Amino acid sequence: MTPLVTVEIRTHIAAPPDAVWARLTDHEGMPGWLKGLHGVTLEPPGKPERNGIGAIRVLRAPGLRLREQVVAWSPPRHYEYKVLDGAPLRDHLGRVEVQPAAQGTDVVWRIRFHPAVRGTGWLLRLLLHRLIGSGLGRLRSQLEAAARA
Repeated sequence: MTPLVTVEIRTHIAAPPDAVWARLTDHEGMPGWLKGLHGVTLEPPGKPERNGIGAIRVLRAPGLRLREQVVAWSPPRHYEYKVLDGAPLRDHLGRVEVQPAAQGTDVVWRIRFHPAVRGTGWLLRLLLHRLIGSGLGRLRSQLEAAARA
């Protein structure tokens, strides 16, 4: 089996935790802050909460159709998801945490997986870190601008 790869991205957002949670868990709104996504649909939505447990989000980008399922849901603190198909990963688990902090919110996004192809873990780690890190940077800018308004 290929080695386990872990990715962790942390950021501080000078906005209230409830506002951060609302944006991070609005799966269909992800293209507004995660560059490259053309759309996200829920097929099906979660029950009883639309974006919660059981929701399968389908992320679309050029040459990509990725299906992820929300497998743990603990509002307003964290949720977990796993990749069902569409990525060169196995045993994937992502966890997004929203933590109240001085003057705002800390976000911690952790991912662990086995690459489907040996030797590609470093590249997948780099790509995920850049993609999610830049996305969280855009989300931070948007939420902080809204908090100042």
